[in-house]
Amino acid sequence: MGIVEQKKLDVIERKSLRKLEKTISDGMRTFHAVGDALFEIQESRLYREKHKTFEAYCQNKWDFSRQRAHQITGAAQVRASLSKNFDILPETEAQAAPLVGLDEEATNAAWGEAIDKSKESGEKITGVKVKEAVKLHESIDEPYEEPTEAPEPLEVDRAAIMKKGRKALGELVRALDDLEIEWDMVYLPEIKRLLK
Repeated sequence: MGIVEQKKLDVIERKSLRKLEKTISDGMRTFHAVGDALFEIQESRLYREKHKTFEAYCQNKWDFSRQRAHQITGAAQVRASLSKNFDILPETEAQAAPLVGLDEEATNAAWGEAIDKSKESGEKITGVKVKEAVKLHESIDEPYEEPTEAPEPLEVDRAAIMKKGRKALGELVRALDDLEIEWDMVYLPEIKRLLK
């Protein structure tokens, strides 16, 4: 893990940090404001005065992981993207979460479908309904075709598969180390054993 130099925040940055932290504290129920605040804190490294990493900041200040912070910021970014094309926007993180990771076209199509279904049924848009809309659009993009004949059995080279798996696991370990993720000492010996 690399050492991150901690630097004092100037007056403007400290004021910005207090304002953003107040948004998070006051608005845990308004995910988009919280997500936007967390994103700005991370991007501007406003955590650096008291914390070496964004992960340490999230854990110590808000008692959640960096991954959880990224879930919230991802949902907030989806909402911001949808605001360009829709008047009805996700009100909860659960409504936006199924759309995280989709390209803009798929996001818009699935959200539009969720809105339409909600209007037709008179029911509220829920995370489950958005997931259903995402699945519907995924199935439309890739229609199912019946196989014309049974596939031939595949020959499996177990040694080659194990070699590729070890290589991929080694690359994953190095990538995670580069991201300064602290390894739990319970898992590290097992991973090293698998790499042999």
